[in-house]
Amino acid sequence: MREAPWPAIAVPTAGDALTATAAQLARALSAAVGSVAIVVPERLHAALAAAIGVDAEAEGHLSGAVDVVGLRTVKGLEFDGAVVVEPAAILEQRPDGGAGGLYTALTRSTRALAIVHAQALPAPLAAAADLHRLGAQAALRDWPGARNPVVEPDPGPKGWSARR
Repeated sequence: MREAPWPAIAVPTAGDALTATAAQLARALSAAVGSVAIVVPERLHAALAAAIGVDAEAEGHLSGAVDVVGLRTVKGLEFDGAVVVEPAAILEQRPDGGAGGLYTALTRSTRALAIVHAQALPAPLAAAADLHRLGAQAALRDWPGARNPVVEPDPGPKGWSARR
């Protein structure tokens, strides 16, 4: 993961709350950083588009705010923030998923990365020392306003640590 103003986070959630959590986090992040891509495996695209309130068929038209994008669309694009949903499902998806698809999804953000998942994280992500684990409520409450002091001098809310 590249150094960014916000520390990268993983937000485990129950399966039935997955889309709502990703949508809420993306909206909160957009208010703090700007453009946000919610990168989803194909099987979750329609549900996330509905949760955000966008037309699932309008994926090629980016809004500059919160956009729900699949792996084909996101290649070559950059966003201020990215919310990657279900990395294990992205690894399983064919033809655009696998390790290359997951790498693409995880590297689309220039400022902030959040991973929202109900399934277990793939081993390399689960072992990533710089990936902070936050519950959904803490992520929504604290993370969009918490900047990484390693990159920018503003430490964010009292008690936040980039090495938590």
